[in-house]
Amino acid sequence: MTQPDTDPSYGGSSNASPEIYDEHLNPEATSTPSSSCSRPPQPPSDTETFQPQPHPIRLRPISKPIDRETARRANDVIEQMSLLLREHMVKSRRHKYLSRPKRNPPSISIRPIMLGTTEEDAKTCLVIFCADSDGAHDKIRDFLRKSFVKELYQPRDSSELSFDVHVVGASPSR
Repeated sequence: MTQPDTDPSYGGSSNASPEIYDEHLNPEATSTPSSSCSRPPQPPSDTETFQPQPHPIRLRPISKPIDRETARRANDVIEQMSLLLREHMVKSRRHKYLSRPKRNPPSISIRPIMLGTTEEDAKTCLVIFCADSDGAHDKIRDFLRKSFVKELYQPRDSSELSFDVHVVGASPSR
C-alpha cells in the first residue's frame, strides 16, 4: 500500500496538482504510457488478434473559472454528499477502529475543480481529497456506487447538471 504525499500548497486556483492515486486522474498531461498496466502488449500470435490495452484518460486541473450556476449546483451536491459520506465512514462495519473513542474517520474534503486534458474539454468535476488510510478510498468508492448517492451527482433528470467524481489520495488542506 502506497502512502500518499501531502501537498499543502494545493489551493483553489493554484495550478499545483496533488499526488493522484485515482485511476481516472493523473497529474501528467503527457502521452507517456501508464505505469499501471500489469504487462506490456505482446505481439500477435497466429491464434489471436492483437488488441492494445487501453490507457486511462489523463485528466489534470485546468485553471478555468467555474460559472455561477455550476458552482451553486456543485456546492449543493457537496453539502448533501459530505453529510452522507461522513455518516457512511463512521458507520463502517469494516473499520471497527472507529468505535474507539480516540479514533476518528479520515479527513475528507470535496471540492469542485475543472478537470480535463485541455482547456477546451475541461469540465467541472467533484474531487474528494482523502488519505487512503485503512482502505478509505475503497469505502468512498463503495459509497459513490450507491444509487441514492449517484442520483445526487449524476441525476436522471437531464435538465440538472451532473458531475464526475474522483477520489484523490491527498490529505485535504484547510
